[in-house]
Amino acid sequence: MPRTRLDFPDSNRKDNKSAARGDVPVLFINSNLVKDSLNGRLDVVVPGKGMYHMPDWLPDEFYQEMCVEVLEPGKGWINPNQARNEAWDLSYYALALCISPKMLAVESLDWDNAPGWAKPHDENDLVREAEQATRFVPKPKTSFSFSSIAEELA
Repeated sequence: MPRTRLDFPDSNRKDNKSAARGDVPVLFINSNLVKDSLNGRLDVVVPGKGMYHMPDWLPDEFYQEMCVEVLEPGKGWINPNQARNEAWDLSYYALALCISPKMLAVESLDWDNAPGWAKPHDENDLVREAEQATRFVPKPKTSFSFSSIAEELA
């Protein structure tokens, strides 16, 4: 089985209202293989050798979630206590996107001619100085008045 497979599922069943028409790509992930790969990367301590980087500002809950699932022989990766594991799941999803030959395909990139998003920090298209970064500006809440709508309709 491949680690990932990109497909365009099409539901031809007439008995349901499924919207799948073969036009939305879905990345199918061999979760046990990708989780094995992520687990191996967590053991790497040498940058540039497949190390999974985590910034030092992450909260303790992130690391707790990374340790929730365990590998049980014959069953694969399980969450025995049904604890929160979003960090683990999102990490292996991100790894699947990176290794998928149809998505980011970082394992087959020509690093001497890397695309802008994959270049080193100083040359990366997506890295901006703090003053250049666009911040999320919350939109002010607008009040809603039924009386004003009624006046406009009248």
